[in-house]
Amino acid sequence: MNNKILLLASSIFLLLQLKINAQGCSDAGFCTIPFLKPANTVFGDSLTNKNIVRVGISRGAADFNIGVNNAYVAFIRQINNKLSIDAKLTTQAQNGNSIKTSGLSDVFINANYRIGKMIRVNVGAKLPTCNGNITNANNISLPMNYQVSLGTIDAIVGLAFNVKKLQFASGLQMPLTQNNNQFIPNNFITDSILKKIPNTNNFVRAADALLRASYRININKRFSITPSLLPIMHLGNDKFTDANGIVKEIIGSSGLTLNTNMFVNYALGKNQVIQLGLAKPLLVREVRPDGLTRSFVGSLEYQIGF
Repeated sequence: MNNKILLLASSIFLLLQLKINAQGCSDAGFCTIPFLKPANTVFGDSLTNKNIVRVGISRGAADFNIGVNNAYVAFIRQINNKLSIDAKLTTQAQNGNSIKTSGLSDVFINANYRIGKMIRVNVGAKLPTCNGNITNANNISLPMNYQVSLGTIDAIVGLAFNVKKLQFASGLQMPLTQNNNQFIPNNFITDSILKKIPNTNNFVRAADALLRASYRININKRFSITPSLLPIMHLGNDKFTDANGIVKEIIGSSGLTLNTNMFVNYALGKNQVIQLGLAKPLLVREVRPDGLTRSFVGSLEYQIGF
Protein backbone atom coordinates (compact mmCIF):
# COMPACT_ATOMS: atom_id res chain seq x y z
CA MET A 1 0.00 0.00 0.00
CA ASN A 2 2.75 2.51 0.94
CA ASN A 3 4.58 1.84 -2.34
CA LYS A 4 1.41 2.49 -4.35
CA ILE A 5 0.72 5.76 -2.56
CA LEU A 6 4.34 6.81 -3.06
CA LEU A 7 4.07 6.03 -6.78
CA LEU A 8 0.91 8.13 -7.02
CA ALA A 9 2.45 11.09 -5.22
CA SER A 10 5.64 10.93 -7.29
CA SER A 11 3.75 10.74 -10.58
CA ILE A 12 1.51 13.70 -9.76
CA PHE A 13 4.53 15.70 -8.60
CA LEU A 14 6.29 14.99 -11.90
CA LEU A 15 3.27 16.11 -13.90
CA LEU A 16 2.96 19.34 -11.95
CA GLN A 17 6.64 20.22 -12.30
CA LEU A 18 6.93 19.94 -16.09
CA LYS A 19 6.89 23.35 -17.80
CA ILE A 20 7.19 22.51 -21.51
CA ASN A 21 4.51 23.49 -24.04
CA ALA A 22 3.06 20.76 -26.22
CA GLN A 23 0.00 19.53 -27.98
CA GLY A 24 -2.31 18.28 -25.24
CA CYS A 25 -4.27 16.12 -27.65
CA SER A 26 -4.57 15.72 -31.41
CA ASP A 27 -8.02 17.30 -31.41
CA ALA A 28 -10.64 18.49 -28.96
CA GLY A 29 -11.83 15.16 -27.64
CA PHE A 30 -10.10 12.61 -29.86
CA CYS A 31 -7.79 11.26 -27.19
CA THR A 32 -10.62 11.16 -24.64
CA ILE A 33 -13.23 9.27 -26.63
CA PRO A 34 -14.23 6.20 -24.57
CA PHE A 35 -12.41 3.72 -26.81
CA LEU A 36 -9.01 5.45 -26.61
CA LYS A 37 -9.21 6.50 -22.98
CA PRO A 38 -8.27 4.17 -20.10
CA ALA A 39 -11.31 2.70 -18.38
CA ASN A 40 -12.49 4.94 -15.56
CA THR A 41 -14.09 2.21 -13.51
CA VAL A 42 -11.95 1.15 -10.57
CA PHE A 43 -11.19 -2.32 -11.85
CA GLY A 44 -11.47 -1.80 -15.62
CA ASP A 45 -14.22 -2.31 -18.19
CA SER A 46 -17.51 -3.73 -17.01
CA LEU A 47 -20.46 -5.05 -19.00
CA THR A 48 -22.87 -5.02 -16.07
CA ASN A 49 -24.38 -1.71 -17.24
CA LYS A 50 -25.99 -1.53 -20.66
CA ASN A 51 -25.93 2.27 -20.59
CA ILE A 52 -23.24 4.66 -19.37
CA VAL A 53 -23.33 8.45 -19.25
CA ARG A 54 -20.17 10.50 -18.82
CA VAL A 55 -20.07 14.23 -18.12
CA GLY A 56 -16.75 16.05 -17.96
CA ILE A 57 -15.01 19.42 -17.84
CA SER A 58 -11.39 20.42 -18.37
CA ARG A 59 -9.17 23.46 -18.15
CA GLY A 60 -6.05 23.96 -20.25
CA ALA A 61 -3.29 26.56 -20.52
CA ALA A 62 -2.59 27.33 -24.18
CA ASP A 63 -0.04 29.44 -26.08
CA PHE A 64 -0.17 33.26 -26.09
CA ASN A 65 -1.76 33.50 -22.63
CA ILE A 66 -4.98 31.86 -23.76
CA GLY A 67 -7.04 29.80 -21.34
CA VAL A 68 -9.19 27.01 -22.75
CA ASN A 69 -12.22 25.42 -21.11
CA ASN A 70 -13.85 22.27 -22.47
CA ALA A 71 -17.00 20.41 -21.47
CA TYR A 72 -18.60 17.27 -22.85
CA VAL A 73 -21.32 14.73 -22.39
CA ALA A 74 -21.01 11.19 -23.72
CA PHE A 75 -23.41 8.26 -23.94
CA ILE A 76 -22.29 4.64 -24.31
CA ARG A 77 -24.66 1.82 -25.18
CA GLN A 78 -23.56 -1.79 -24.80
CA ILE A 79 -25.47 -3.68 -27.51
CA ASN A 80 -24.15 -7.10 -26.48
CA ASN A 81 -20.96 -8.56 -24.99
CA LYS A 82 -19.02 -7.69 -28.17
CA LEU A 83 -20.56 -4.55 -29.69
CA SER A 84 -21.03 -1.09 -28.23
CA ILE A 85 -21.73 2.35 -29.67
CA ASP A 86 -21.04 5.78 -28.21
CA ALA A 87 -21.71 9.42 -28.97
CA LYS A 88 -20.02 12.47 -27.51
CA LEU A 89 -20.83 16.19 -27.74
CA THR A 90 -18.12 18.72 -26.89
CA THR A 91 -18.07 22.46 -26.21
CA GLN A 92 -15.15 24.85 -25.93
CA ALA A 93 -14.42 28.38 -24.71
CA GLN A 94 -11.23 30.44 -25.08
CA ASN A 95 -10.27 33.62 -23.25
CA GLY A 96 -7.11 35.67 -23.62
CA ASN A 97 -5.70 38.95 -24.94
CA SER A 98 -9.14 40.61 -24.63
CA ILE A 99 -10.65 38.03 -26.99
CA LYS A 100 -13.36 35.57 -25.96
CA THR A 101 -14.94 32.83 -28.05
CA SER A 102 -17.19 29.94 -27.13
CA GLY A 103 -19.65 27.47 -28.61
CA LEU A 104 -20.39 23.89 -29.50
CA SER A 105 -17.34 22.07 -30.88
CA ASP A 106 -17.74 18.59 -32.31
CA VAL A 107 -19.86 15.47 -32.25
CA PHE A 108 -18.05 12.13 -32.04
CA ILE A 109 -19.81 8.91 -33.08
CA ASN A 110 -18.12 5.52 -32.69
CA ALA A 111 -18.80 1.81 -32.94
CA ASN A 112 -16.59 -0.59 -30.94
CA TYR A 113 -16.29 -4.33 -31.45
CA ARG A 114 -14.55 -6.76 -29.12
CA ILE A 115 -12.56 -9.63 -30.63
CA GLY A 116 -11.96 -12.30 -28.03
CA LYS A 117 -11.24 -11.17 -24.49
CA MET A 118 -8.41 -8.71 -25.09
CA ILE A 119 -8.75 -6.98 -28.49
CA ARG A 120 -11.16 -4.22 -29.50
CA VAL A 121 -11.53 -2.29 -32.76
CA ASN A 122 -13.14 1.09 -33.30
CA VAL A 123 -14.62 2.89 -36.32
CA GLY A 124 -16.03 6.38 -35.97
CA ALA A 125 -16.19 9.98 -37.10
CA LYS A 126 -15.86 13.52 -35.81
CA LEU A 127 -18.50 15.94 -37.09
CA PRO A 128 -17.94 19.69 -36.56
CA THR A 129 -20.67 22.09 -35.49
CA CYS A 130 -18.98 25.07 -37.18
CA ASN A 131 -16.53 25.83 -39.98
CA GLY A 132 -13.47 26.86 -37.93
CA ASN A 133 -13.64 30.53 -38.98
CA ILE A 134 -14.92 32.58 -36.06
CA THR A 135 -14.27 36.29 -36.70
CA ASN A 136 -13.84 39.33 -34.44
CA ALA A 137 -16.10 42.38 -34.21
CA ASN A 138 -14.52 43.76 -37.40
CA ASN A 139 -15.31 40.54 -39.28
CA ILE A 140 -11.62 39.60 -39.46
CA SER A 141 -10.85 35.90 -39.12
CA LEU A 142 -9.31 34.82 -35.83
CA PRO A 143 -6.49 32.23 -35.66
CA MET A 144 -7.12 28.58 -34.89
CA ASN A 145 -6.13 29.30 -31.28
CA TYR A 146 -9.56 30.93 -30.82
CA GLN A 147 -11.65 28.51 -32.87
CA VAL A 148 -13.99 26.21 -30.92
CA SER A 149 -13.56 23.47 -33.52
CA LEU A 150 -11.08 22.54 -36.22
CA GLY A 151 -14.09 22.59 -38.52
CA THR A 152 -13.16 19.34 -40.26
CA ILE A 153 -15.02 16.10 -40.79
CA ASP A 154 -12.65 13.36 -39.64
CA ALA A 155 -12.61 9.59 -39.88
CA ILE A 156 -11.43 7.77 -36.75
CA VAL A 157 -10.18 4.19 -36.56
CA GLY A 158 -8.56 2.46 -33.61
CA LEU A 159 -7.26 -0.75 -32.11
CA ALA A 160 -6.88 -1.55 -28.41
CA PHE A 161 -5.89 -4.56 -26.37
CA ASN A 162 -5.46 -5.36 -22.70
CA VAL A 163 -3.00 -7.61 -20.91
CA LYS A 164 -4.29 -7.76 -17.34
CA LYS A 165 -3.90 -4.20 -16.01
CA LEU A 166 -1.82 -2.99 -18.97
CA GLN A 167 -3.69 -1.35 -21.84
CA PHE A 168 -2.48 -0.28 -25.27
CA ALA A 169 -4.65 1.82 -27.59
CA SER A 170 -3.85 3.21 -31.02
CA GLY A 171 -5.87 5.44 -33.27
CA LEU A 172 -5.80 7.36 -36.54
CA GLN A 173 -7.70 10.59 -37.09
CA MET A 174 -7.81 11.61 -40.75
CA PRO A 175 -9.50 14.80 -42.04
CA LEU A 176 -11.93 14.09 -44.87
CA THR A 177 -12.70 17.79 -45.34
CA GLN A 178 -10.91 21.00 -44.39
CA ASN A 179 -12.17 24.13 -42.67
CA ASN A 180 -12.78 27.69 -43.88
CA ASN A 181 -10.29 29.51 -41.67
CA GLN A 182 -9.00 32.74 -43.25
CA PHE A 183 -6.63 34.01 -40.57
CA ILE A 184 -3.82 36.24 -41.91
CA PRO A 185 -1.49 37.80 -39.28
CA ASN A 186 -0.97 40.97 -41.35
CA ASN A 187 -4.65 41.81 -40.95
CA PHE A 188 -3.88 42.84 -37.38
CA ILE A 189 -2.02 45.86 -36.04
CA THR A 190 1.73 45.72 -35.53
CA ASP A 191 1.72 45.37 -31.73
CA SER A 192 -0.97 42.67 -31.69
CA ILE A 193 0.15 39.35 -30.24
CA LEU A 194 -1.84 37.67 -33.01
CA LYS A 195 0.87 38.68 -35.50
CA LYS A 196 3.07 36.01 -33.87
CA ILE A 197 0.63 33.23 -34.74
CA PRO A 198 1.21 31.24 -37.99
CA ASN A 199 -0.84 32.08 -41.07
CA THR A 200 -3.73 29.61 -41.49
CA ASN A 201 -5.50 31.14 -44.49
CA ASN A 202 -7.27 28.24 -46.25
CA PHE A 203 -5.79 25.95 -43.61
CA VAL A 204 -5.13 22.34 -44.59
CA ARG A 205 -4.48 20.05 -41.64
CA ALA A 206 -2.68 16.68 -41.83
CA ALA A 207 -3.75 13.48 -40.09
CA ASP A 208 -2.75 12.30 -36.60
CA ALA A 209 -1.73 8.88 -35.33
CA LEU A 210 -2.04 8.20 -31.62
CA LEU A 211 -0.71 5.56 -29.25
CA ARG A 212 -1.54 5.27 -25.57
CA ALA A 213 0.07 2.91 -23.07
CA SER A 214 -1.48 2.85 -19.60
CA TYR A 215 -1.30 0.75 -16.46
CA ARG A 216 -4.01 0.59 -13.81
CA ILE A 217 -2.96 0.45 -10.15
CA ASN A 218 -5.71 -0.56 -7.70
CA ILE A 219 -5.19 1.11 -4.33
CA ASN A 220 -8.31 -0.39 -2.74
CA LYS A 221 -11.87 -1.38 -3.70
CA ARG A 222 -12.85 2.20 -4.49
CA PHE A 223 -9.64 3.93 -5.48
CA SER A 224 -7.32 3.40 -8.45
CA ILE A 225 -4.78 5.39 -10.46
CA THR A 226 -3.78 4.95 -14.10
CA PRO A 227 -0.58 6.60 -15.37
CA SER A 228 -0.11 6.61 -19.13
CA LEU A 229 2.09 7.85 -21.97
CA LEU A 230 0.42 9.41 -25.01
CA PRO A 231 2.58 9.94 -28.12
CA ILE A 232 0.84 11.68 -31.05
CA MET A 233 2.42 11.76 -34.50
CA HIS A 234 1.27 14.53 -36.85
CA LEU A 235 1.77 12.78 -40.17
CA GLY A 236 2.65 15.74 -42.37
CA ASN A 237 3.17 19.47 -42.49
CA ASP A 238 0.00 21.55 -42.44
CA LYS A 239 -0.54 24.06 -45.26
CA PHE A 240 -1.84 27.58 -45.87
CA THR A 241 -2.39 29.89 -48.86
CA ASP A 242 -0.26 33.06 -48.99
CA ALA A 243 -1.25 36.51 -50.28
CA ASN A 244 -0.32 35.50 -53.82
CA GLY A 245 -2.61 32.49 -53.78
CA ILE A 246 0.28 30.03 -53.46
CA VAL A 247 -0.21 27.00 -51.22
CA LYS A 248 2.73 26.61 -48.81
CA GLU A 249 3.68 24.10 -46.16
CA ILE A 250 3.98 25.25 -42.56
CA ILE A 251 7.48 23.94 -41.94
CA GLY A 252 7.91 22.24 -38.58
CA SER A 253 4.22 21.45 -38.07
CA SER A 254 4.72 17.70 -38.60
CA GLY A 255 6.30 15.35 -36.11
CA LEU A 256 5.93 13.87 -32.65
CA THR A 257 4.50 15.21 -29.42
CA LEU A 258 4.67 13.12 -26.25
CA ASN A 259 2.31 13.64 -23.34
CA THR A 260 2.10 12.16 -19.87
CA ASN A 261 -1.33 11.49 -18.36
CA MET A 262 -2.48 10.52 -14.90
CA PHE A 263 -6.05 9.40 -14.16
CA VAL A 264 -7.28 9.09 -10.58
CA ASN A 265 -10.53 7.11 -10.19
CA TYR A 266 -12.82 6.94 -7.18
CA ALA A 267 -15.96 4.80 -7.08
CA LEU A 268 -18.90 6.49 -5.37
CA GLY A 269 -20.88 3.28 -5.57
CA LYS A 270 -21.37 0.22 -7.73
CA ASN A 271 -22.35 2.24 -10.82
CA GLN A 272 -20.80 5.68 -10.24
CA VAL A 273 -17.21 6.85 -10.69
CA ILE A 274 -15.44 10.20 -10.45
CA GLN A 275 -12.22 10.61 -12.39
CA LEU A 276 -9.56 13.32 -12.07
CA GLY A 277 -7.21 13.67 -15.04
CA LEU A 278 -3.88 15.50 -15.28
CA ALA A 279 -1.80 15.90 -18.44
CA LYS A 280 1.59 17.47 -19.16
CA PRO A 281 3.88 17.29 -22.20
CA LEU A 282 7.39 15.92 -22.51
CA LEU A 283 8.11 16.49 -26.21
CA VAL A 284 6.79 19.01 -28.74
CA ARG A 285 6.33 19.72 -32.41
CA GLU A 286 8.20 22.83 -33.50
CA VAL A 287 5.08 24.60 -34.85
CA ARG A 288 1.43 23.93 -33.95
CA PRO A 289 -0.77 26.17 -36.12
CA ASP A 290 -3.96 24.28 -35.20
CA GLY A 291 -4.06 26.03 -31.82
CA LEU A 292 -4.10 22.80 -29.81
CA THR A 293 -1.01 23.53 -27.72
CA ARG A 294 -1.49 22.94 -24.00
CA SER A 295 1.15 23.40 -21.30
CA PHE A 296 -1.14 21.75 -18.77
CA VAL A 297 -4.60 20.17 -18.76
CA GLY A 298 -6.71 19.23 -15.75
CA SER A 299 -10.03 17.44 -16.11
CA LEU A 300 -12.85 16.09 -13.97
CA GLU A 301 -15.37 13.47 -15.12
CA TYR A 302 -18.44 11.86 -13.58
CA GLN A 303 -19.71 8.50 -14.87
CA ILE A 304 -22.95 6.74 -14.06
CA GLY A 305 -24.15 3.40 -15.37
CA PHE A 306 -27.66 2.04 -15.50
